[in-house]
Amino acid sequence: MVWGDSKKTVLEFARKNHGITFDLIFIDGAHDYATAMADMRNMAVFVTSKTFVIMDDLAPWIWWGKGPAKAWKEAKATGIIKEIALYKNGNPVDQMQGRLGDQLWGVGYYRKP
Repeated sequence: MVWGDSKKTVLEFARKNHGITFDLIFIDGAHDYATAMADMRNMAVFVTSKTFVIMDDLAPWIWWGKGPAKAWKEAKATGIIKEIALYKNGNPVDQMQGRLGDQLWGVGYYRKP
């Protein structure tokens, strides 16, 4: 666990730990789009073709879920990740829909360039 502003700490960790990879990346950071997208992109330096990613708070129906949801959709559209499934309150769903109180996570894997 590395604490701090992920826009800085992830890159610093990568510089200090060149070549390290992870099997699983869990993104649950700031809720603005810019930080969520930076987290998706910055974490890509730690992946292999088998690295899974889980992103929390994909809830575009709530103000704090709009940024992560937009970042997840963009990461899929630009080929950063391949979505495997969405889970709402622990159950698989087909799309990002819900209501106040629902929790939505995306599960996928990074596509290595």
